[in-house]
Amino acid sequence: MSAPEHLGIEQLHSWLVHAHAACVRHGELLNTLNEFPVADSDTGANVTHTLAGAARALTQADVIDFADAATVASAGAVLGARGNSGMILAQCLLAFSESAQNAPSQGLRPVELVAALQAMARGAVKAVSHPVEGTFISAMRSAAQAGADTLDTSPRPTLEEITATAAFGAQEAVVETVGIGHGPVDAGAGAIMLIMTALADVFNPQGDLTGTALNMLTDLSQNNTSHKQVSGHSGEFEVMYLWNATAFQAERLRKALGEIGDSVAVVGAVDSLNMGLFHVHVHTDNPRAALPPYGKARQICIRRLRSSRTEPPTNLYGFNARGGSNVIPLERFSSKRPSKLARKVEKEIGVIACTRAPGLIVPLARAGAVVVLEPDSDAIVRAAGDIQNPNAFVLPCDEVSISAAHAASRSLTSRAAVWALDDSNLGEDILVAGDYISKSAGGVEALTRLKVADTSNEVAMFVTAMALGLAELENSSDLDEAAKLALMERTAWVTAVRMRVLEFSGVDAEHIALAVANALGEWTVTVTVLVGALADSDVAPLIRDAVGQKAQDMGIDEDLDVNIYASHQDLDQVLVGLEGF
Repeated sequence: MSAPEHLGIEQLHSWLVHAHAACVRHGELLNTLNEFPVADSDTGANVTHTLAGAARALTQADVIDFADAATVASAGAVLGARGNSGMILAQCLLAFSESAQNAPSQGLRPVELVAALQAMARGAVKAVSHPVEGTFISAMRSAAQAGADTLDTSPRPTLEEITATAAFGAQEAVVETVGIGHGPVDAGAGAIMLIMTALADVFNPQGDLTGTALNMLTDLSQNNTSHKQVSGHSGEFEVMYLWNATAFQAERLRKALGEIGDSVAVVGAVDSLNMGLFHVHVHTDNPRAALPPYGKARQICIRRLRSSRTEPPTNLYGFNARGGSNVIPLERFSSKRPSKLARKVEKEIGVIACTRAPGLIVPLARAGAVVVLEPDSDAIVRAAGDIQNPNAFVLPCDEVSISAAHAASRSLTSRAAVWALDDSNLGEDILVAGDYISKSAGGVEALTRLKVADTSNEVAMFVTAMALGLAELENSSDLDEAAKLALMERTAWVTAVRMRVLEFSGVDAEHIALAVANALGEWTVTVTVLVGALADSDVAPLIRDAVGQKAQDMGIDEDLDVNIYASHQDLDQVLVGLEGF
């Protein structure tokens, strides 16, 4: 069979599938290499998600023109992108798509492929606010330059030649990252090397450059080189969401995010009306400030990356009689909780906290939850993918989010059921129910199973999230996963049973304070209050004083903690949760 003269739709699909399969099989290797810009062990998972989105979109599309196929794949990559590395890859595929718009309908010839690789290299630089050498960016640029050199020097350059030399260029860039302070080698550079070798293997399957690259990456990962300290400050939280906006608005947001954080990416493509869907990513100490000032954001997910240097209290009115601190015990627990970087706990049970209260983002994330703001089923499914664990608890905040959580659970369950079907005609790497699985990766991998807790309001969700975080932290090393899961199920149930919830709306502050104080019993050990933005400004200190006096009169003040938070919801609602034994 003669070698193809174009990188057409079939070759594009094969490239994405093979690159994804390599990352599925060896994502853990990339995860362990991940030390820059944040050592959160997710480069492999993020690149895998992004490639799956691109391949899934192309598989499901009915297109006959290569430019349309590239557009579909890049749009899928934007939707599927996760993390810093995934966002950069999505921007690269967008640049590839834009370059392909000028190619013949059959696909890319050698000259157009080199132009597309060069566009991808420029796209990698464009995707980040502060480009750093020795990363994904360097590997992509090296691959593009090697392809261009072959085009210039070969008398009759072929796609096989160009893709092979591009792969070798990426490999050379990976070797150059040894010892620069990004781990044994840079994980992002390693990911782009696998993607480039997968492309080369499409045109020369017998070459198996991907296998060679994996062996090289494994050998380099065992290098004990002493690394230089990487300078710079990374934000405490990772914030990601989808956002519909114009190109001008997206650029303004990119600049604004650069002022409050790092690892900034605003990736998307606009239509003829200059509107587009953008995927936004930033590491920041102020997650609320990272939300767009206008327009509608969706699938808003926030997680904690590392410990804050100061751990500023977010509870301004709470008290604890034993210590007199306005930092509540729940926050003292979360401040002691190691960050994701330090924990690296294998198979940690995930918690997805759904909320419509921006003021709860920080304490929830510090307690170890992945926070979903303005939750729907798609956002919950996305958060489940970010957890990278077979089991997760979903904590809804209202009736709508309860329905969304169950819909997300059914969606993941149906995917897992389809994955379990064995069809030998599908080949080694299969696409089912919108997700990929590699049979050669060691069998069918289970998707995250969601357990939906019985939390029907914000305060119940919040207190249960704190209880689960504490249970997981105290038992992270003493129990196996099955026992830990059973413990956390019981913790969620016991928390719900022991909590009484009061809700006030349109009631004056003094009446609320008196009602909360009168609700105290000898059994009460914790009072948690969430105050809406439109509630009386005096309600928080009045509750604090009334509850404190009543607790003292009852002789329970030594054992009572009062936790009061501003929910920052545009409501006059005051929610109170009283816990006891």
